Formats: sequence, C-alpha cells, structure tokens
Amino acid sequence: MSIVSNTGPLIALAKVNQLRLLEVLYQQVHLPPVVHRELLAKTGVEGVLILAKQKGLIESVRKLLELMREHGYWLSDELITTAAELAGEE
Repeated sequence: MSIVSNTGPLIALAKVNQLRLLEVLYQQVHLPPVVHRELLAKTGVEGVLILAKQKGLIESVRKLLELMREHGYWLSDELITTAAELAGEE
C-alpha cells in the first residue's frame, strides 16, 4: 500500500522519532514537490544539508551532522540516521 502525505504527519512523527512507522506500514510514501520543499524548510540544519547534498554541494549529510555533534551541537543518533536516509545515504 502507498500513501500521499502532507507535512503534518511527517513533522509530528519526526518530532517523536517515529518516521520508521511509515516505512513499516506503507510500501511507498509519496511527497508532492511542494510538500517536500515545505518539509525541508521546517527541518532546520538537517533540511539545509539534505538540500545541499541534492544539489551536489556536499558529499555526506551524516558526516557533517556528526562533525557538528563533535563540536557541541546536540543531535540524536536517530536524527542523524533519518537525515542520512532522507539524503539517500546508508
């Protein structure tokens, strides 16, 4: 089964670290382009890095987020993993 989503459920699930539920429940999650842009605009530094990777400006979202964490910026492991997955990294 697939689902088309707006930003509300995605943001709410991300805030409680449960984005994985979408993957478990649905084979595909479709985001209309406007939703994708809105989601990136609301996600902070992770969204900026994902967009930068999509545009070929950086090589790795994960590496930069981990570097930020090493410099005192608090980021959970799950947030880093989710951002990396959204950026197409393993």
